[in-house]
Amino acid sequence: MTGPAPLSKCCFPGQETSFVTLKNDKRRIEDVEVGDEVKVITDQLEFRYSRVYALGHKNKDRKTMFIELGTASSRIPISPRHFIKIYDNGNIIEKFAKDVKICDCCFPGQETSFVTLKNDKRRIEDVEVGDEVKVITDQLEFRYSRVYALGHKNKDRKTMFIELGTASSRIPISPRHFIKIYDNGNIIEKFAKDVKIGDLVYVMRDGETATEAVLDTKTVYKAIEGESQILDGVIIVNNVLVSYKN
Repeated sequence: MTGPAPLSKCCFPGQETSFVTLKNDKRRIEDVEVGDEVKVITDQLEFRYSRVYALGHKNKDRKTMFIELGTASSRIPISPRHFIKIYDNGNIIEKFAKDVKICDCCFPGQETSFVTLKNDKRRIEDVEVGDEVKVITDQLEFRYSRVYALGHKNKDRKTMFIELGTASSRIPISPRHFIKIYDNGNIIEKFAKDVKIGDLVYVMRDGETATEAVLDTKTVYKAIEGESQILDGVIIVNNVLVSYKN
C-alpha cells in the first residue's frame, strides 16, 4: 500500500512568475546562475547582496503545487512549506506560506463605510463601545444593538476589500464577510467574494428593506478600520445588509 506523495521541495516556480533583484537588474529566478549576487535582507532589516553558490530543484517538465499570495503591490507563488516573514503586533515572525491567512478585517474606513445610530450616521472608524447601531433581525425588523467591542484597526496598513455597487449604494467589504442575498424566495448568505453581478442584495431604502441588483464588483485596497462587534442582529453598512461577523 503506497502512502501520499511527498511534498515538493521546490521553492518557487519559473515561467516568468518569480523574479529576484541583482546588482544591475532584475532576473527571472530560472535564469539565475551560480556566482550571481542577489539582493537579500538581514535579520536587522538591512539590504545587502549575497552570492549564489548552488542551484537546485529545476524540472521544467514537472508541475507541483504552490501557494500564491497577493498584496496591494505584489503577487508571489511560493512552496507551501516555505517561510514568509510576518509582522505580528510589533514582532517579526515566520509562517509557512500555507498558513498565511487573508486579513479578516471587515470594513475599511477613510470615510467609505457608514452605520446608522439612533440620532445620526457615523463613519465606522468613529463608532465607540456603547454606541447603539441600527440592525435588522432575522424577521426583517429594524432595531438597535449595542456595540460591545471593536477590533482590527490599523490605519497604516492596507488590505484587499471587495467593493459592491447597486443602484443606491456602494459598500467595500472583506472578501470573506457575508452578504444577505435574495434567492428564489429565500434569504441566503454569500461571501462578498462570491457575489456576482445580478445577485439581489438586501438594502435599507426609505426606512424599509428592499432588494437591489449588484451592478458591479471590483477589488480595492484600503486602510483597515475594523468592525463593530454588536450583540445581535444584522448590521447595515452603507444601507446594505451584511452579517455582523465574518
